Amino acid sequence: MFQVDDDGTLTAYSGDETEIVIPSSVKTIAQSAFHGNAKIKSVEIPDSVEAIENTAFENCTALEYVHMAIRIVDISRLHALEKSRFRRKFNSHRNGNFLRMRSA
Repeated sequence: MFQVDDDGTLTAYSGDETEIVIPSSVKTIAQSAFHGNAKIKSVEIPDSVEAIENTAFENCTALEYVHMAIRIVDISRLHALEKSRFRRKFNSHRNGNFLRMRSA
């Protein structure tokens, strides 16, 4: 389901779940790791993730909800969410150490 390199980089996802919880062993979500997955509606990103590379969730057209640690160092200027519902507009809410983003 999740393809993760030895260095903790999630390079691909091959499942068909609509609600995704990224494994806590992941440090980086690679470019295009979820590219074109039209089934994902929500993703929970643990605080072990330090970077989300450009276009990681590109063309994930059903993605409406992202829950991630605020401490993520690099989100590649939100291009990681390119062509998802977040491309239009999103609302963010802080809750403890996490940022919840939901498409508007």
